[in-house]
Amino acid sequence: MATYTTAVGFNAGSAAYPADSLNKSHRVEITLDFPKIIAARAAAGLTALAASDVLEILPIPAGSIVSNVGMVVTTAAGVTSTLSIGDGSAAAGYLAATSVNATGTSGGVPVLSSGAFAPTLSGGKVYAAADTIDVTIGTAVPAAAVVRVFAVLTDLN
Repeated sequence: MATYTTAVGFNAGSAAYPADSLNKSHRVEITLDFPKIIAARAAAGLTALAASDVLEILPIPAGSIVSNVGMVVTTAAGVTSTLSIGDGSAAAGYLAATSVNATGTSGGVPVLSSGAFAPTLSGGKVYAAADTIDVTIGTAVPAAAVVRVFAVLTDLN
């Protein structure tokens, strides 16, 4: 298992936080287009993605509360494949082993319908220190999948 902090094949900068929404809630998202990610990694001569690899995708600033996390599969994987969504403390804290072989939405209910944090964090998870929302590849690399991962967070500072 490898953890990738580089955003090869997807634009981690697309998950920027609005400057005018300090002390307010906002939604951030990132699209993981696995065919593009795989092609970009190959073109850059990087190691191919494999089961159990982790992609750090959404930065969470210190002093935030995350109240909602989920994913929308817009293009199915075409193979039996799962993704888990979590953070540095629990790889499947938000969504545990969720299939990406069918289109649709998973999660997106007050913080967690599955995963290690549910139901104890139904109001959200406070991040005293900066962290990232991470996606862990499960049973197989979802080579054809396109997935949007989103989080709703509030700045508590």
